[in-house]
Amino acid sequence: MRRFTACFIVFISCILANSCSDPVTGNLENQPPNTYLSLRPDSIIAPGSTIKKINWWGDDPDGFISGYRISFDSVNWGFTNKNDSTFILSITGSDSTFRFFVAAVDNKGLVDPTPATNLYPVVNTPPVVNFDAGTEIPDTTFPLATFKWTGSDADGDENIAFYHWSLNDTNNFRRVPSTVN
Repeated sequence: MRRFTACFIVFISCILANSCSDPVTGNLENQPPNTYLSLRPDSIIAPGSTIKKINWWGDDPDGFISGYRISFDSVNWGFTNKNDSTFILSITGSDSTFRFFVAAVDNKGLVDPTPATNLYPVVNTPPVVNFDAGTEIPDTTFPLATFKWTGSDADGDENIAFYHWSLNDTNNFRRVPSTVN
């Protein structure tokens, strides 16, 4: 019986030794990374804001992310190591829509072939002027009158370039710098 047990152990050992001897051949191909954009409706769709903070991240199945390529036209790309940035979007009319692209780059230089993208609508709201309380004009005035106003802009008060004013003639406005109240 001992001889049978010894033969059986030798037989099983040979099977185990030979079954694990298949070497892994070939190289594993570098897998491209994936890129994602976070969607924050409060900061994306809100009208009047030309400053947008955009966040993104990437995932690489066989390595790590070394940086990101970013673009607003998918032709001209910049590179950053950051996962977010704040952008000032210039509006050419009353509103504009901007498409942002971001592609992760892995540790071997492979770029995500399908960049994450999102549309960011921006609306330029008109400024508002209010005459301050206590500066109302009476029915009759002397040749001198004082006016006091406060201007505000939902896009940021620093966006007010100048004021237009006129007295009884809306065809001939005059400019006043925005630094004058």
